[in-house]
Amino acid sequence: SNFDNIANTLIDLYKSNSRREVTETISNSIVNSIVKQFNLLDSFVMMFAGLISSITHLIGVDFIASILEILIKINDEIPQNHSEQDFDSFSKRILHSNILLAFLYDLQVISHLTITTLIEDRITKISAVDELSIE
Repeated sequence: SNFDNIANTLIDLYKSNSRREVTETISNSIVNSIVKQFNLLDSFVMMFAGLISSITHLIGVDFIASILEILIKINDEIPQNHSEQDFDSFSKRILHSNILLAFLYDLQVISHLTITTLIEDRITKISAVDELSIE
């Protein structure tokens, strides 16, 4: 199937190039393909989550660590402009990154501890913003 061919091609890339460069390039490409979509289909995200899962199992945890790093950076972004269009784009990026995280959890690529830690971090940041706005 095509999925096998893609996974084998990516493994060949790892064998013939720097592991760090291949990981960064593939991670950025996958995450950007998902978070920059205007209308996101579940099947599209599931396909990429499956690809992430297979690469992680074949290559190692370096790959999922790179994906998580990018997704956390997206969730930590603060919109620079306060226009409604920028805020909509910003909120879609966060929503799509969280949908990918949910699919990765569903495929058991990441554990519940990762999800719990991300939720706790988000609650802490929201609480800090609330405290600043009260003062």
